[in-house]
Amino acid sequence: MEEKTNEKGQSIRTQLGFPWTPVRRTFDVVYGKSASAGRRGLVFIPKHMALELAATQRALCLSKTWGEFRSAAPPRVYQEVLDNQFEGGTSFEASTTS
Repeated sequence: MEEKTNEKGQSIRTQLGFPWTPVRRTFDVVYGKSASAGRRGLVFIPKHMALELAATQRALCLSKTWGEFRSAAPPRVYQEVLDNQFEGGTSFEASTTS
């Protein structure tokens, strides 16, 4: 495969400052409509992130208790919620027994 060059004979890699050959990684990407702050467009994210986002949204919408949310949410998301909710040192167990 011939490498493209500019009028000075520099390769694209040299123009961008790459001292190496970029590696192509392939993964599934999904997209959806976006309507944020009055703007409309498309959002593209890796499929694994879209699946986690969908599971999180479902858990948020359907759960009425922390226990239901814990069962429904992806484990990483649940732990992140706990870490962010109780940064002041209060444990989840202490907050549910009060």
